[in-house]
Amino acid sequence: MTATISRPARLPHNAKHAIIISPHGSAHLVGCDHLCDSVISAPKFGWVSKPAPGQWDTISADQPLSATTGADITAARRCKTCQSGATR
Repeated sequence: MTATISRPARLPHNAKHAIIISPHGSAHLVGCDHLCDSVISAPKFGWVSKPAPGQWDTISADQPLSATTGADITAARRCKTCQSGATR
């Protein structure tokens, strides 16, 4: 028997520290200047609601981050706008 994984369609409002993964494979932080909350939804976007401490800093082509919720998608780079203001 195969288990079905529930993948919510929208980023929860209480996911303040989530890492959002865009359809182009970029990782973004909540509040990113060029992402509108209304567009962040499956099936195009995925996210990690509770990333491990320091996980943002490790995202790269060598260490991609896979979404745990939303779209089944992977980020291999960090958004430059988010990176410049990141406090993680």
